[in-house]
Amino acid sequence: VTNTIDAMIEMLEEAPVLKDRSLVHLYLGTSETIARVIIYDNAELKPLQKSYCQLRLQDNIVAMSGDKYIIRRFSPLETIGGGAVLDSLPEKRRKKEGISDLEIFEKGTLLDKIECKIKKSGLKGVDYSFLQGWIYCDRDDIKESVRTLKKQSKILVSQDAYFHIDLITQIVQRLKGLLADFHRDNPLKEGMLKEEVRARLFGNKYPNEKIFDILFGAEGIT
Repeated sequence: VTNTIDAMIEMLEEAPVLKDRSLVHLYLGTSETIARVIIYDNAELKPLQKSYCQLRLQDNIVAMSGDKYIIRRFSPLETIGGGAVLDSLPEKRRKKEGISDLEIFEKGTLLDKIECKIKKSGLKGVDYSFLQGWIYCDRDDIKESVRTLKKQSKILVSQDAYFHIDLITQIVQRLKGLLADFHRDNPLKEGMLKEEVRARLFGNKYPNEKIFDILFGAEGIT
């Protein structure tokens, strides 16, 4: 269930110009709701133009990556475009981050898409049930992609949570520096408390608790 969707949108030949932040009627499966269209990298879309966009929905709907949708203008109520859902559960996007992930979600292999989603999930991580509800594809293909990513050492698994190796590598390096400073300043203490490590590493962010099993099991962490 979601109220925000990243998507590819394409305008029909006879459609009017669609301006950024316009309101439209959205139809996806059996769901119908009002959506505000946030156009990425464009101020407006003309007939036959297409662009990545974010659809901010008035109501929660069920959607998966790969689902098709159409949009209709308010008055008169006529179809003006449509496209495919690229990410039904997008993370918050900063402008400086760009839209390279959407290009992967549009054109990449299933393996590419799953790796990208795990990487975008950051400290929260994702699990198999999340992926199963996120992308429209065969369950066995999801499992095989996860197995491949593990074999390629692109993701690490703690219990049932998946984290990207790039994130873990960065955090482990910070943690090693943090512990080295602690032991230098406190030679008689055995080690830092978990809560102190959490506060020093993540501040007011709240990571998935399962990430700590990976961090404290990493080589050189004592």
